[in-house]
Amino acid sequence: VVQNMVDAVLSTLAGGAANPWSVLLPNLTSCTRIGLKVNCLSGYFPTSPAVVRAIIKSLQTYTEVCPGNIIVWDRRLDELQTSGKYTDAHLQGAQLLGTIAAAKDWHGPKYSSDYVGTFQGLTPRLSRILTEMTDLTINCPVLKSHNQSGVTAAMKNIFGIIDIPGSFHTDKGKGVSLPTALPALYNIPQIRNGIKLTIVDALQAVALGDTSSPVDSFPGRIFASTDPLALDHYALDVINQLRAKRKQD
Repeated sequence: VVQNMVDAVLSTLAGGAANPWSVLLPNLTSCTRIGLKVNCLSGYFPTSPAVVRAIIKSLQTYTEVCPGNIIVWDRRLDELQTSGKYTDAHLQGAQLLGTIAAAKDWHGPKYSSDYVGTFQGLTPRLSRILTEMTDLTINCPVLKSHNQSGVTAAMKNIFGIIDIPGSFHTDKGKGVSLPTALPALYNIPQIRNGIKLTIVDALQAVALGDTSSPVDSFPGRIFASTDPLALDHYALDVINQLRAKRKQD
């Protein structure tokens, strides 16, 4: 069922093209290195392995990209394995990788040694998976409410790319505002130019809680866009509809 949903949304986004990737990512070759940036922050609601498997299968069906050149990744490998429950069976030859291994285990690609600018007095670094190990990224967030950004979807999912995401949560005493920092961070060239497509896993959702809350809604949707702002606008509309329904129930 999920494979059919992913195939349908990609075809629609590509204007009905028989090979959607020829439209969405027209310059793919067998050597192109593709990152699938998932969200495994919460054990209640990670990006579904079924959605990721469907994306990988679509790439294998319609493109010449080698499976070994696809990296499914997030900030920590242990979260991918425990919260996300990703296994080799889900990856179909793709790699599973965390920027670091665990909170207290910094084995892994780590973060670039270069800072990418100053944002509200803070100087983040980017995952080397984004900057050095992949040529382009498909953003694969889940659909959740967030007490500061309002919604977790395209833009909020980049917090798993930077090394100090918690430092950008609003703190008036430190002059930090997440709603203004987030679009500035997304505008970092390596992020803005690297992410070519966002596919949202909205099979389930969190409408009334926060990022660590259990699932409370089941919209049963997968939606996608090449425009992160348009996608987040739509995601917020969906969240608001789910909130209204939950309150009525």
